Amino acid sequence: MKKILTIIIALLPLAAMAQQQTFRWGLQIGWHGGVYQCSNQELSGSQNSIYDFGAQFRIGGRLYGATGLNCHVANQSFSRGDSTCDLKQDYIGIPLRIGFQPVSRKDWNWNIETGLEYRGSVFISPNDWGLDRDSRELNLHHLDFVAGTGADWGRLNVNLSYRRVFSGPVRDASQSDDQLWLSIGFFFK
Repeated sequence: MKKILTIIIALLPLAAMAQQQTFRWGLQIGWHGGVYQCSNQELSGSQNSIYDFGAQFRIGGRLYGATGLNCHVANQSFSRGDSTCDLKQDYIGIPLRIGFQPVSRKDWNWNIETGLEYRGSVFISPNDWGLDRDSRELNLHHLDFVAGTGADWGRLNVNLSYRRVFSGPVRDASQSDDQLWLSIGFFFK
């Protein structure tokens, strides 16, 4: 009887923690306000007016995991010698983040998140240079480090994130800066 009572007492915190676990899902939209530049010996490129939209998922309580499925849209300009080319490139992004809520109230939460995001190119607009998904000059796969903070007010959430881009749109290129993203989301549950 003593062993059973000890096991029950030991499992009480786990039961309480399991009740706090929640699954939230919703939509989000975000954008990057600056210009991202990169160049190699032959080609230089810049991205501006980058935005994303998609689904977001979060599971956990004060400590949680977050993922989603996003469509990133980037307007890009490339130059080689005296020639320039403008195109639009779309990516599918899958973030994998872990988050913590240092402040967790009934009406609002303050969140801190960090993780990685994979982005894969799915569309390149027709352009003057004939760049496409088979082009050896463009990176079609990206992996970014993401860290940020945000807040939830009921079902609404706002996040400000720093994104360290490991590979820009141009292959074997030096990169000029990283990105700061602002996103707004809405949880249905």
